[in-house]
Amino acid sequence: MSMSQLDPGQVIKSAFDDTTGGLKVKTIAGTLVTEPFDEVILTYVAAGDGAGEIETVTYKNASVTVATLTLGYDSEDRLISVVRS
Repeated sequence: MSMSQLDPGQVIKSAFDDTTGGLKVKTIAGTLVTEPFDEVILTYVAAGDGAGEIETVTYKNASVTVATLTLGYDSEDRLISVVRS
């Protein structure tokens, strides 16, 4: 593995992409969102099951929504569903 110029201490050896100057990120959306995206917007559950947890994840490319994931929780705040729209 090559040394990253952006991570001189090599703390996160393969996280930086020296070509683009960005981070390489793997998301749970890997198989749910296959379209390119450059922005991710999170909203949170205000009350009830999953309060404080992520409710929706909106993926955008050039400010246009390409996919939305809606997460569902049970009464013990455990993730029980992910629906793509």
